[in-house]
Amino acid sequence: MKGPIAEDPKLARYPAEAVRKLEGVGMAPRDILELARVRRVLAAIPLRSPRAGFLARKAAVPGSYVTPGTELFQVADLSTVWVVADVPEGDMGRLRPGQPARFTTAALPGATFAGEVQLVYPAVSPETHTLQARVAIANADARLRPGLYGDVVLGLPAAEALVVPAEAVVDTGERKYAFVALPGGRFEPRAVRLGVRAGDSVVVLEGLAEGEQVVTTANFLVDSESRLRVAVESAATPSSETPR
Repeated sequence: MKGPIAEDPKLARYPAEAVRKLEGVGMAPRDILELARVRRVLAAIPLRSPRAGFLARKAAVPGSYVTPGTELFQVADLSTVWVVADVPEGDMGRLRPGQPARFTTAALPGATFAGEVQLVYPAVSPETHTLQARVAIANADARLRPGLYGDVVLGLPAAEALVVPAEAVVDTGERKYAFVALPGGRFEPRAVRLGVRAGDSVVVLEGLAEGEQVVTTANFLVDSESRLRVAVESAATPSSETPR
């Protein structure tokens, strides 16, 4: 038998039908016992959350009409939180549930939170070319709050990839370029698509081939986006003048 009577044997002394009716309107066993003790009609019936947590949303207002299934409050248990990480699609073949992860956020400088990949979402975003992974992190002290933004480091197995020094990549804000060294002291700008960054290096997913030499001091060739555009356009467009 389930219900208040089974939970608290003290209720067995009262008519079972009356107890079940009070249970039906949402009264907890301790409130039913208190009602029996004071023997007074209550002006309001206390409704208790079935679990402890933080009040995330409150839809109940005085005078509102509710029916069975109406959400009155949303209570969030923050003892464990989920962090949704965007993983470059180039790494999705190495991503598995159960892999270790670390989370850091600028809101809590110096703090590192250990977690584990709990779920890998099935779809890749066509806009960002990333795959989402859900990381579960223990949060007993409630330091992590919903909405926090930070960085996730995943413990992925090693894999072969084409990498270049991070300083070899020039970011215009719209696209990213690397300058490839050509014979004769010339340089060719290549639009590149990048993957994950590891220390001072970054993975190149598209735009470069193994064995090509890139300029590692490309960031010093230009000092503004406008001058970078000129460099890119002049290097990418063949000159119409005949050398003399």
